Amino acid sequence: DSGSFGAMKAMIEKTVAALPQVMKVAVLAGALLYVAMFIGLACLRMSYPHELEWMEGGTIQHVQRVIDGQQLYVEPTLEFTPFIYTPLYFWVAAAASKVLGLGFFALRLVAFLATMGGAAVILLFVRRETRSLYCGALGACLYLATFPLTGGWLDISRSDPLFILLLLGCVYALRSKPGLLSAAIAGVLLALSFLAKQTALMVAVPLVLYTLISVRRNPRLLAFPVVFI
Repeated sequence: DSGSFGAMKAMIEKTVAALPQVMKVAVLAGALLYVAMFIGLACLRMSYPHELEWMEGGTIQHVQRVIDGQQLYVEPTLEFTPFIYTPLYFWVAAAASKVLGLGFFALRLVAFLATMGGAAVILLFVRRETRSLYCGALGACLYLATFPLTGGWLDISRSDPLFILLLLGCVYALRSKPGLLSAAIAGVLLALSFLAKQTALMVAVPLVLYTLISVRRNPRLLAFPVVFI
């Protein structure tokens, strides 16, 4: 009858109206699955007693030299040849190793925490730009979902996660509030990013150009290149 038909029509319309929300929840659930898989894999790999990548053993040598108070950048010998990387990751890993003991666990823990920190910055950055916590969460999940595409480098004894965290922090500080303090903080973070991996210079050039172009509108941005240099 017309009554039951009307009720069925209303139910269908209500279901159709709810579909976008259901799809959003489904997409977020699928994205969070990547986060759970990354954390689970990272925890399993963190205590693995052997190299996960060919440079990990050399990284331990570098950290050992920092702990022993020896120089890193010395003339190559058969016993030790320094990597062509800036030293910040080795310093941070040495500090962690003094607490947790020298080994792959401490070095990988630093990389894992840096990766999670990078995901958190992406969440804040995307939420600020889109005014949507949902989009921010998807952005962070997407970063962690690239784990297999990067060759599994987000949780191993390399400087890349720390470099990315500091670089993301620099761009976020520079973009969030164009004031003197935020510009200076951005300069410090970019300098630290360079000290983690010299690849930061490739990003530093356009960032410095951006601030120099914008300095007429906002002279306080000049603090960014000055502090960085």
